[in-house]
Amino acid sequence: MGPPPLAGDSALQLPLPAGTSPRRAGARPRAPAGAQSGPQSGAPAGTRSGAQSGAPAGTRSGAQSGAPAGTRSGAQSRASARAQSGAQSAEFVPQSGFRVLRSRGRTRGIIALLGPAFVAAVAYIDPGNFATNFSAGARFGYAFAWVIVVANVMAMLVQYLSAKTGVATGRDLPELCRAYLPRAAAGGLWVQAELIAMATDLAEFIGAALGLNLLFHVALLPAGLITAVVAFGILALEQRGYRRFELAICGLLGLVFLGFAYDLIAVRADPGPSRPGSCPACPAATGCC
Repeated sequence: MGPPPLAGDSALQLPLPAGTSPRRAGARPRAPAGAQSGPQSGAPAGTRSGAQSGAPAGTRSGAQSGAPAGTRSGAQSRASARAQSGAQSAEFVPQSGFRVLRSRGRTRGIIALLGPAFVAAVAYIDPGNFATNFSAGARFGYAFAWVIVVANVMAMLVQYLSAKTGVATGRDLPELCRAYLPRAAAGGLWVQAELIAMATDLAEFIGAALGLNLLFHVALLPAGLITAVVAFGILALEQRGYRRFELAICGLLGLVFLGFAYDLIAVRADPGPSRPGSCPACPAATGCC
C-alpha cells in the first residue's frame, strides 16, 4: 500500500486535519493550478517574479519588465556590444602596406616601391656630398674612391635593415625607439635627430643658393629666398598625396642625372684611372702612411 495522499494538496482538495500545519503534513500550500506562490499569485502562468508581473511571458528581471520578450537590458546589451567589438578588433590584423603592394603583382609592386627608394636616394646627392667629393677629387684624384664605395655599401646596409624592420613591425625607427627605449633615451635621440636634420638642411640650403648664384648670377639673399619657397612648395605636395611628392623628387633626380651624364660626355671621362682607387689604400700625399 502506497503512502497516503498529502493532506492539503490543492489538486486533491483534501481538508487539513484539525491542529495540523502544512509543514507537518509534508506539503506546501499551493495556489490554483498553473499559478505560482507569493507575489506571483496574480501573474499569468509561466511568468516570473513579482517585479515582472506586468511583463509578457519569457521576459527577464524587473529592470526589463517593459522590454519586449527575449530582449536584454540596456547595460547588458552595451556590455555585449563592447565585448564583441573588442573581440573583433583583437582578431582583425591590419595588412601592411608592403603586402598590399605585393598583392598588386610583381611588376606593379616593384614600380610602386621605386618612389620611396628615390626619396631615400636624395640623401646621397645633397650638395654637402657633392662638395666633399669635388674637393677630394681635385686634391687626391681617384685615390679615395674606395671611401665612397665603402660609405655607400654601409648606407645600403643601414637602409636595408631599416626597411626590413618597417616591413616586419609596421613601424618606423622613431616609433620603435619610443616604444622600447626609456623616455630619457628616446628624448635624447629625438634631440639628436633634430640637430642632425637642421645641420643637413643648412648645408643643402646654402648649396642650393650658391648653385643659383653660380649658374644664373642671382644674389645670395634672393637665391636663399627662392630656395626656401621651392623647398616648402615641394614639402606641401605631400599634403595632397604622397605620390605627387615622390614624382616631384623623381623629376629633380632626373635633372641631376642628366646633368652628370652631360658632364661625363662633355669631358670624355676615362674610367680606367679610377680602378686603382677602388682598392682601400692611403695615398702618400696625405701623410697618413
